[in-house]
Amino acid sequence: MKEFLERLFKRTRNQLLRKQLAAATAEIIRLRADKVVRDLRIRDLESERFQDALTKISNRKFLEEKRKELDDNTRRHDEGYAFIILDIDNFKSVNDTHGHGVGDWVLKEVARAIKDCTRPQDASGFWGKNKEITDVGRLGGEEFVILAGRCESPENAGKIAERARAAIEALEFSVDDKTILKVTASFGVAVFDPKHPQTPEEMYNQADAALYVAKGKNQSPLVPADEPLKNRVCICTPEGIILFPKLESINEQPKLAGSPHSHASALPLVAPR
Repeated sequence: MKEFLERLFKRTRNQLLRKQLAAATAEIIRLRADKVVRDLRIRDLESERFQDALTKISNRKFLEEKRKELDDNTRRHDEGYAFIILDIDNFKSVNDTHGHGVGDWVLKEVARAIKDCTRPQDASGFWGKNKEITDVGRLGGEEFVILAGRCESPENAGKIAERARAAIEALEFSVDDKTILKVTASFGVAVFDPKHPQTPEEMYNQADAALYVAKGKNQSPLVPADEPLKNRVCICTPEGIILFPKLESINEQPKLAGSPHSHASALPLVAPR
């Protein structure tokens, strides 16, 4: 009888321990799952703070933080960087003619094209292995920004912008069975000069002024009056605002009037897929 009771007690105790262990295991799994969900939610909230809701690239707030970080680093290490603004040409007519749904589609595809063609692993071959794209973002509306770290010459900055311009120009939007919509963008470029450092506000104003020349809204004595504008890249240099040549061939070498740099590597134009 005693042995029977002992076996019964052990069996009951083991069953109870197994139930307690199962309950504890389930609780640990639940707590871990809750933590994963909470961490993902926090990450999503952080992304929403710094990500443009429509295009999923960096928003203006995050661009400002990245630009400040880039500006501090370049001053500390005596390097240059490029601040590139681009604006989709005649975007209002896209919304007015085809509706805001198509307009949003254009903005998302333009953002994707810029992001794709400025990835460092794709782009390093044409502006030097030490160059890097720091960020791509949307300022608002149809205006976007490319921040290019370790970019110290107008030629290199112009090639980054020209590559993005060609990628946008290659986009096609099948609006309906009969309508293929194409868009273009104009670019304004400013390059940080370690020898004559500009403030971030001066960099923005220089790029914005170059953009206005590229869109034909202002004039520059270094840009020939008969040059067709819009869908072009203009660069602010110490000598003034100059027009970057369109590179139709990968073998073309840009030659910039008034620039102390006399060489540039070939630019492969890659249309977005």
